[in-house]
Amino acid sequence: MGSRYEFQDLGDPLFAEAARVRVQILEDRQLLKLSRQQLQEYLRSINGKCDKDHPSQLEMYHHFVAKEKALAACCNMMVRKENQFIGFVWCPFALEDVIKRELLEFPTTEFMRWRENPEEAHEIQPPTYFKNNDVTSAPQLITNTYGVPSYQEANPACFSVVTFPFLFAVMFGDYGHGSLILFAGLNLVLFKSYLEKYLPADVLKLRYMFLMMGFFSCYNGFLYNEWFAIPFPWFNSCYETGSLPTAE
Repeated sequence: MGSRYEFQDLGDPLFAEAARVRVQILEDRQLLKLSRQQLQEYLRSINGKCDKDHPSQLEMYHHFVAKEKALAACCNMMVRKENQFIGFVWCPFALEDVIKRELLEFPTTEFMRWRENPEEAHEIQPPTYFKNNDVTSAPQLITNTYGVPSYQEANPACFSVVTFPFLFAVMFGDYGHGSLILFAGLNLVLFKSYLEKYLPADVLKLRYMFLMMGFFSCYNGFLYNEWFAIPFPWFNSCYETGSLPTAE
């Protein structure tokens, strides 16, 4: 246990300095508390009324600053020529009319296709763009994990739409377990509109992948005669399994 000591000589300068420091600490704490209260009151005053029809002022300021920051970042990527900003972007030919139609709301903006001249030729590699749907999005994600194909290069994701679930089934060939995956994939495909309320969008994008993995697992499971890891032969073997003749 600690000991308690009483100091008798209060006229010592050290005690006077300790008392002064203690008073200063108390004043600083009080000032910090008061500053915190004043800051909270100030934020409440500029925030205004917050409800569905009157959004938070701080949130509006936050969106305004984010918008200005995004505009400044875009302008920094362009070249300024007199009172104009010139920028080059890549876009698919199929979206050219869509972009022009969207930019009609901004009369000071002009969008045109760049005509390459021999004097202005460049060696910039165009980026890769793949138009995906719910069937090809999952194989494309798997392909991009290993490497994104270059511009005008053959896309392996087109082949892996079938080869990936089939090779998975070669390893997982069991029509017992495969039927569970097939059942889950069928539910994801047939009840997509209902399951959107409860499942993340990334899970629903894999519904066709699950469906094909389950189908091929059942197919290879019948070939392997495997049902929940139990041999269950539906078909007789076409090979003779008797003893081989011995040479005399």
